[in-house]
Amino acid sequence: VYKAAHDKGVVVVGGGARSVGAAGGYALGGGHSPLGPKFGMAVDNIVQITLVTPDGKYRIANEYTNNELFWGLRGGGGSAWGVILTVTYKTHPALDNVLGGLFMFNATTPDHAFNFRATAFAALPGIVDKGFNGYVYLVGDTFSFGVLQPDSRADPTNTGDFTLANEALAPLLNYNTVHPGSGQVAIIWTKYPSYWDWYSKSIEDIYIGENTWAGGQLVTRDAFVNKPEQLADVTRSGGLVNFVAGGAVSKVDPDSVALNPAWRNDALASASILGFGFWPDSANATEIEWNQRQTTIVNQRLREIVGSGTGAYFNEADPLEPNWKELFWGNHYERLLRLKRSIDPENIFTCNRCVGSDL
Repeated sequence: VYKAAHDKGVVVVGGGARSVGAAGGYALGGGHSPLGPKFGMAVDNIVQITLVTPDGKYRIANEYTNNELFWGLRGGGGSAWGVILTVTYKTHPALDNVLGGLFMFNATTPDHAFNFRATAFAALPGIVDKGFNGYVYLVGDTFSFGVLQPDSRADPTNTGDFTLANEALAPLLNYNTVHPGSGQVAIIWTKYPSYWDWYSKSIEDIYIGENTWAGGQLVTRDAFVNKPEQLADVTRSGGLVNFVAGGAVSKVDPDSVALNPAWRNDALASASILGFGFWPDSANATEIEWNQRQTTIVNQRLREIVGSGTGAYFNEADPLEPNWKELFWGNHYERLLRLKRSIDPENIFTCNRCVGSDL
């Protein structure tokens, strides 16, 4: 889809991995995106969906036809509403000044890794406010940040001067200067003539063919600013922090789609706990269950740190999430349940922790 849009001189909101489709579960689950802070979630950009509902009927859903179903499809989660046939997205003008970067900090000790992580978490809201977003990977004592500025203000003249970009990331880049011997710092900036050029050269598939089990939570600006040490502690086992919220995502009416309204509140990122969720092919059932339980335990600790009123991204949540109705949909769940009962009274379409799955 990105390539097709590029060939037409436009961009569309889509996923941040090659294995993520543009329709189906990605869209129905909400659809966070590298372009989210600029253009909103996938559900904010959908103008029409066609599907076959459980009664076997072909239906068109948009703002004018089957509008309640259209509301529920946009964020109500996959596998619960029927067979999706097509999803129509709005397009946006092409981006011709895209800045991408890769920042890495390799700590010399676990304590330095923890301290840097806390410093980075506290600084990241300010970096996001300067128009940067992206993906933070936490593996062992390494902190990696794949940075994106879709419509580059850091180099508005497109001259390759990255001074403003380096100034934005100064709290990260200067850490080793302030704390000598704490680790190795590196940053690589690259200018791209289009979003497709950035995506095709920067995004790789991860965790394909691996034994993984992840749990996710939305993390608020308040938590990053006021609880960075606690966030650094709960992510010691490893994780992925997607800075894909804020900006345009937070400016949409929270009741316009079924997505959890927490996305529109104070959320800046969707974090996944990954460290306990890997096991070798040789692992037995007891070892696998231990990994799964530990992921749930740590994920609940993350939720306690962030506090009440938060949420989780349906597509990347813990499959054993105990508070799934609240975390996935917030106060939209009861409306979604009424819709589910009206179009699928026999609960033909169901899955683990989707709307009505406990009926």
